[in-house]
Amino acid sequence: MLRERSLMRILLTPLAVAALLVIAGAAVAQTDTRKITATAKGQNRDIVSAANITNARDSEERSAKNNDVARSPNNSVDDRLRALEEELLQQKQMLTEMRELIADQRRVIEGLSRRSSESKTIEASESFKASAAASDAPSQPQTLPLEDRVKKLEGKVLAVGPFRFSGDFRLRFDGIFRKADATPPAGLAPVTHQQNARMRYRLRFNFDTDVDSKISFHGQLATGPVNNALTMDQEFGETAVRHPFFISEAWIDYHPNKAVQLQAGRLQEVFADNSRFLFDDDIRFNGFNEKYTLSFKNNGLKVSSLELRAGQYILSNPNVAIFTTVSPLAQA
Repeated sequence: MLRERSLMRILLTPLAVAALLVIAGAAVAQTDTRKITATAKGQNRDIVSAANITNARDSEERSAKNNDVARSPNNSVDDRLRALEEELLQQKQMLTEMRELIADQRRVIEGLSRRSSESKTIEASESFKASAAASDAPSQPQTLPLEDRVKKLEGKVLAVGPFRFSGDFRLRFDGIFRKADATPPAGLAPVTHQQNARMRYRLRFNFDTDVDSKISFHGQLATGPVNNALTMDQEFGETAVRHPFFISEAWIDYHPNKAVQLQAGRLQEVFADNSRFLFDDDIRFNGFNEKYTLSFKNNGLKVSSLELRAGQYILSNPNVAIFTTVSPLAQA
């Protein structure tokens, strides 16, 4: 807008000069024309230097010609008016070119602004998509401590299918060493020297599963002598003979609550407590056993619970116990 106002001023200046030339005389008009032309010449230089150097040179040449026309006393007023009209046409042409240049610059600026707005829109859409994808992505679980990870791995290793597997191996040495006593106390017979040293081992393999919250199953394969139900230890006496696995335990456990437990199958003896007056802990019976625990609140007797146990182990057809001839029970 500033440039257009300057150009309008330049156009009005020559018109004022022409009016003055028509009214004034030849001598006075000659002097005033020089001054006004010099002023117009300086303004034209400013405009042309901002637009084009070549136009500035052309303007200077035209101004020089106008000055020559104004200096000549023989030229008429018509010649001077004609020169001014030519100057006005040239100024108009320059103004048209400046307007076209300004329009071109405006189109370029508008194109750049559109590209900038489009790029900002694309960046905003991409950032929105990225944030939406991040919000839709499932949250990563926190890293578990090392112990929990180890327990989880052990659980996966042990829980193959619906069963949980476990087992153990035991190596045992025992011996009896006694010196001979030829002169025992009165009433006792002489005692001979005695030495009994042996090595034994036991291998067991367990598998368990929960049918539901109230019913579970337990099974066990174990080594042991065929003719001795009181132990699962296998002696080294056979040197290189292989020993098979036997079904040592297999039962169903029903526990509707914490107080009641019912079992059926090949069972651990319900009264076993590793006492010499009861059955050995290694013996297993075929049958049933039951256990009921009655809990008490705090009382003066300081008794917390009462446990009732029962077992039924002789159920066969015929209803008699069957023993092999070499069984220790048959010998007993």
